[in-house]
Amino acid sequence: MKILVIGGTGFIGRHLSPYLAKNNHVLVMARNPIDTKISSCSESNISYVKGDITDRDQVFAAMEGMDYVIHLASSVIPSTSNADPVFDVQTNLVGALNILDAAVEHKIKKLVFLSSGGTVYGEGSGVPFKEDAPTNPICSYGIVKLAIEKYIKMYNQLYDVPYAILRVSNPYGPGQLGDKPLGVVSIFLDRIKRETLIEIWGDGSTSRDFIHIDDVLSAIDSVLWSPNNQHLLNIGSGKLVSILELINLISEIVSKRPNLSYKPSRSFDVESVHLNIDKARSEIDWTPKIDLYDGISLMASLRNNI
Repeated sequence: MKILVIGGTGFIGRHLSPYLAKNNHVLVMARNPIDTKISSCSESNISYVKGDITDRDQVFAAMEGMDYVIHLASSVIPSTSNADPVFDVQTNLVGALNILDAAVEHKIKKLVFLSSGGTVYGEGSGVPFKEDAPTNPICSYGIVKLAIEKYIKMYNQLYDVPYAILRVSNPYGPGQLGDKPLGVVSIFLDRIKRETLIEIWGDGSTSRDFIHIDDVLSAIDSVLWSPNNQHLLNIGSGKLVSILELINLISEIVSKRPNLSYKPSRSFDVESVHLNIDKARSEIDWTPKIDLYDGISLMASLRNNI
């Protein structure tokens, strides 16, 4: 099969493309397709094309001849999206509509969209979010992700575009760079190992659901080939871990004490994001396999060898 991975040079895409290329032909569309961080990928079944989802012609050209499309691209992250919501809408929402129009034109067999399990729900009650829970995002990133979900469903009703929406929690794993503002596991691991300062926004009780990249890949793979053409699924570990618990776990793994600095809470951070993953278990027979301790231990060992 021919699979287009849009935004395939980011953290998830750099893992996903080689994973899918074992049995398929993969075309990666990205704004920077020759990024040196992906130059080690030598699979002959992967090719790259420069493109931006806001450029309608580039999207239509990239999708020609493809069977499946996986949309990973985003021009903002939660912590930056509120600074310029207009840019978020003009790039990510309009770009998603270009993708949907191209999917109709080229009769794509399924569009897989990675939404956000960490931002679309908003503040919780302590009970794990199910997919039918109220959605009250408090940052532009989550609002736009939710809007894209709704447009995908509309295109399914109007044009019969098969889809799978995955609300992924907080992915982590090898290749996530500690010097980037996204990926708290990688950031904390890097700073604890180097014994540099970690800034904690709030009292450290903010809690998240962390999922290993390999479990994300298996979820994408399962939903891609599922005969069901209307999936909306939470993809997470199903476990809640506070920021302080995460720091203490990493400290234990690398045998170093963290250097902490507490800052005021940020307005775009929800206190707790805990996902119920029962629906993914039942619909695509998927369950996460990698424990947080084991996943971080593997990251730490790989960085020791670099």
